[in-house]
Amino acid sequence: MSAAMACTDGSATGDLRDNPRLRLTPVTFADLDGWTSDRHGDAFAAFSRSCDRILTGAKVSRSAVTSAAGLVEACTAARDLGDKPDAQTVRAFFETRFTPYRVEAAPALLTAYYEPALDGALEPDDRFRYPLYRRPAEISDDADKPGAKDPAKDLTRTAIDNGSLAGRGLELVYLADPVDVYFVHIQGSARIVLPDGHILRIGFDGKNGHPYRSVGKAMLADGVLDPDRATAEDMKDWLRAHPDDARTYMQLNPSYVFFRLIAELDADSGPIGGEGVALTAGRSLAIDRSLYPYGLPFWIEAALPTGKAGAFEPFNRLMVAQDTGAAITGPARGDIFWGTGQDAGVVAGRIAHPARFVVLLPCGAAE
Repeated sequence: MSAAMACTDGSATGDLRDNPRLRLTPVTFADLDGWTSDRHGDAFAAFSRSCDRILTGAKVSRSAVTSAAGLVEACTAARDLGDKPDAQTVRAFFETRFTPYRVEAAPALLTAYYEPALDGALEPDDRFRYPLYRRPAEISDDADKPGAKDPAKDLTRTAIDNGSLAGRGLELVYLADPVDVYFVHIQGSARIVLPDGHILRIGFDGKNGHPYRSVGKAMLADGVLDPDRATAEDMKDWLRAHPDDARTYMQLNPSYVFFRLIAELDADSGPIGGEGVALTAGRSLAIDRSLYPYGLPFWIEAALPTGKAGAFEPFNRLMVAQDTGAAITGPARGDIFWGTGQDAGVVAGRIAHPARFVVLLPCGAAE
């Protein structure tokens, strides 16, 4: 079966093409710039992690339009390939089990995020004074429950910064810098190195229900950041140099994130994304879950500042939807998981660029 003739059989309900919020144009794999030279095996490994969840019946989408049926069939076929299929087999799998559709939407924006690695402590002291909190009992851990979408009026960022959670034993770990606390909220996960060298892995466990507001956009609007020097690192530098103003700016974003310990991860694994699987650097994509199901492959084409000193390089890559985020909304909006640590953070913080999004619909869903 050729790439242009993919998906000639199978059936599934919940076709994404029925979603009025999406405009999808069929293309062929030959239309995808760089498709033949990508390392499809890396994407297949990430896809297989999604299949671990999909084949157990995990909910993949918030959208009533979207069904997992086509993905279940694709995952079953992926399992039949064994543990380590060769590159040719993997490429043929994607070409025969999926049909590519270009997402017609503007603006199309690609950003990136990472897993910070920071020093911290389980108890407060003169250095470590700023807590990351566990989720309070009154906040739902399920974003699909109605209560999770009703903002807790007394749990805004400002209220929490002013002590509304104090005395409840919800402090998970303490950091040395309130700016780091804020950016861990943005990233949704972190590795915390304790004074004895032990490493804690923490991950997202809910939020307060208030809407996300971009602090970076507010800083640009006020002229405190130069539009030509407005990466995440530039933003952090300014906030740290202006601690009083930093508190005011960060509190413009009322959304607040809560965390839990992730004990089951080994050191080589990425953080746990919204799908509940370990993320893969450069292959896991955060998407708008109200539009797309977890586990869905995407082909991304962009020019990104990932080279030395921020030089632009082609980024043509097969990725898998495995995470989501408050700022990730719309049909052509994606957030790449770039990796762990400072170097990954520097590159991730540079990325906010246009891209071409192509969604790969599983055979049944594309019929």
